[in-house]
Amino acid sequence: MDEGIASGAGEFYLGGCASDLITSIDPYVSIYHRCKGTSKRIVIPIDQQYIGRNYSFPDVINLKSTEYEEEDHVFHIPKCDQIESPGQ
Repeated sequence: MDEGIASGAGEFYLGGCASDLITSIDPYVSIYHRCKGTSKRIVIPIDQQYIGRNYSFPDVINLKSTEYEEEDHVFHIPKCDQIESPGQ
């Protein structure tokens, strides 16, 4: 639903909405990173209590305390000069 790139401080903002008339949605956040030379993907599920209603997280969420699955993953990281800033 959305895609973003973290700032140098590791902060990012994402937003989106979706619906499915037949089944419930299973939203999640995927974070791609490279740590110690190895490409990784972290998948963080969004709690079902937030599905079916408007919700926003008004404060910073510390993802360190969230349970998630991390796996090796090959991905392309664009060079900084290839990234467009909002409003460009």
